[in-house]
Amino acid sequence: MKLALADLDAALCKRGERIGALLIVGGPEIVPFHRMPNPVDDQDVDVLSDNPYATCDSNYFVSEWPVGRLPRAGSSAAFLLGNFAEYALNTPLICAGW
Repeated sequence: MKLALADLDAALCKRGERIGALLIVGGPEIVPFHRMPNPVDDQDVDVLSDNPYATCDSNYFVSEWPVGRLPRAGSSAAFLLGNFAEYALNTPLICAGW
């Protein structure tokens, strides 16, 4: 999935656009977390992260776009996304001060 996101961002870039944000719907059984070395000196050898999905390169600590996750992909997640999409499509964008 990470390579597909990099390809998508490159294709959008050719049109003068970029990925604005990524919402992952589902837990690790749908879209796996990345196992990354723990940068902190504690008992955890590695940490689970979605940060690699937020960038095209290997610098996972500097995100290029925000990433969120709804860990349970079920009827409630579908209902939530449906409501969000309907709201986004039917609400005028208001940019105060622009």
